[in-house]
Amino acid sequence: MKTLECRRFSADEEPPWELLLLADPSEEMVRGYLTRSELFGCFSGKACIAVAAVVSQGEGVCELKNLAVVPPRQRHGVGRLLLGYVCDCCAENFRVMEVGTGNSSIGNQHFYRSMGFHRFRTDRGFFLRNYPEPIEENGLLCTDLVKFRKVLARSRTVLAD
Repeated sequence: MKTLECRRFSADEEPPWELLLLADPSEEMVRGYLTRSELFGCFSGKACIAVAAVVSQGEGVCELKNLAVVPPRQRHGVGRLLLGYVCDCCAENFRVMEVGTGNSSIGNQHFYRSMGFHRFRTDRGFFLRNYPEPIEENGLLCTDLVKFRKVLARSRTVLAD
């Protein structure tokens, strides 16, 4: 198995659209935030197997707008690895990271909680107002945006004398 490498995308690299659209089915919404985003990826060799997009919200806050892992690698720690890397990188410039997910995204909510995020707000009707087609997951209609927040702290390696 190839070693995984997490890194920032360079300005001249093409965003991995198939991955971005896995996490957010609206190309219009993705295009809207992608121009303001810093893009991160997890690579196996030259293949991007996971992507994350982060946008500054100002005042020391950033928002994770997109996090996606290719289906064959989901539930194998790739998202956890990439999000840990993203949080470490963002801790250089931000105090807090926020992320939103659908009320029907039960697995995503559990994942973010396991990564140290705490629920702090719900935007009722967000998906009904902002997406032209209904979104269904886990047998539930996705209507509300559930927001999570995490205080960022840089990982520190301490060397013993």
